[in-house]
Amino acid sequence: MSALTTQSVFFSGLNWLTQGILFLFIFIAIYYCSQALFNKRRSKGMYSSALSYQHQRWFRRFNKLLLLPASTTRLMRERQQLLTGCGFPWKVETYLALKRILIVTLFLVLIGLFYLERLYGSYSFNLRVIEILLLAILILIMLDKPFLESYMHHRRQKIISDVYIVSRQLLYYTGSTMNLHTKLVRCLPYANSIRNELYMLTNEWYHNAAYAIGRFKQHIGTEEGYSFAETLNSLRQHENEQYYELLRQRVLDYKEKLELSKEGRRETVSYLLFIMAGIPILFTFRLFIYPWVAEGQKLFESLG
Repeated sequence: MSALTTQSVFFSGLNWLTQGILFLFIFIAIYYCSQALFNKRRSKGMYSSALSYQHQRWFRRFNKLLLLPASTTRLMRERQQLLTGCGFPWKVETYLALKRILIVTLFLVLIGLFYLERLYGSYSFNLRVIEILLLAILILIMLDKPFLESYMHHRRQKIISDVYIVSRQLLYYTGSTMNLHTKLVRCLPYANSIRNELYMLTNEWYHNAAYAIGRFKQHIGTEEGYSFAETLNSLRQHENEQYYELLRQRVLDYKEKLELSKEGRRETVSYLLFIMAGIPILFTFRLFIYPWVAEGQKLFESLG
C-alpha cells in the first residue's frame, strides 16, 4: 500500500512539474510573439527608448535561457538569409526561440499524454491518434530547414518571373516622357507575387524614393530582387538610355534563369514518369515471368 502511495505521489508531482514548465514556456512563447508583432513599431521619446532597452535586456536573457547562439555566428546568418528569402519579416532569434519553445511544449504534452495512459491503465484510440499527430508535428518542426529551403526556391522562381515581366514592361516604356514612378504604377497589373511590395514602393515613392527602394529590396529578400531594386535606383538617379541598356541586360539574365528552371522541372517530371512507367513492368514481371523463374529453380533443385 505504501509503495502504491509513493508511486502516486511521484506521478502527481511529475504532473505538476510538467504543467509548471509547460506554462512557463507558453509565457515565453507569448512574449516572443508579442516581440515579433510589435517589432516594426518605432519608439519615440526617452521613456520609449528606455522601455525598448528594457525589452532588449529581457530578450537577451530569454535567448540565454534557451541556449541560442549569438546572432553574429555563421549558422544564425545563414538562417536569417533563409527566413528573408522566404519573405518572413522575423528576426532569426525570435524564430529559433519560438521553434525551441514549440519543441519543448509538444514534448511535454506528449509526456503528459503518456502519463495519463499509464495512470489510468486504459487504451484510447483517439488519444493515440492525437499522440501520433503531435509526434509528426514535432518532427516537422525539428526538420524545418528542408521545407524552408523548398519554399524559398519556389518563391524565388515566382519572383524571377514577376521581375522579368515588370522589367520587360519598363523596357516597353523606353523613350516615354513618363517618369519612373508612373511607369512602375503602370506595371502593377503585370505583377503577381511581388504586387504588394511593388504597391508599397509606389506609395512611398514621393516620401523618400531611396528609402522606399530599400524597403522593397528588404521585403523581396532574394538576389534577383536586390538586382532589380538596384537597377530601379540607378534609373531613378540617371534615367537615360545607358541605364535602360543595363535593364535590358538584367532581362536577359532573368530569362536565362527562367529557362534553366524550366529545364530542371522537365528533367524532374521525366524522371518521375520514368519511375511510374517502370511500375507496370515490375508487376508484369511478377505476375507472368516470376512463376516461370520459380518453377525453373524448383526443377534445378530437384535435379541437384
